[in-house]
This record gives sequence, structure tokens and C-alpha cells, in this order.
Amino acid sequence: MTYYVEMGVEFTNTYGDITDNFYYSVESVYASITDMLGKVKDGKLIDEFQPRLKAIVDDTDEIGWGFHD
Repeated sequence: MTYYVEMGVEFTNTYGDITDNFYYSVESVYASITDMLGKVKDGKLIDEFQPRLKAIVDDTDEIGWGFHD
């Protein structure tokens, strides 16, 4: 799931704006990741994923339409 979101962000940064449904899908999967990590409450697992999840957010900085938010 994390790889899917990473590739979605990379695709947008490479090719420009995509459709609303594309952004909704990527955002939904990102939310699923964070929800699952919150339910597991495993600090080691969270520490493992945290750098990738932060990098995803950082990489959306220049993307418009509220995607970064």
C-alpha cells in the first residue's frame, strides 16, 4: 500500500495534474496505512514506516488542489 502511494505521488510529480479520482484513491490508501498503523500500536513498526510516510507528504509539497493538505 505504501508503494502504491509513493508511485502515485511520483507519477504526479513526473507527469503533472491527474484526475480527482486518482487523488482520492491515493489519499484513501494513505489514510488506510495510517489507520492500520494506529490500530497495531507497534512502535517498532511505526518507526519503520514513519520515514516513508513523511517522505510521501514532503513529496506532495508542490502538488496543488489540496493534495498536500
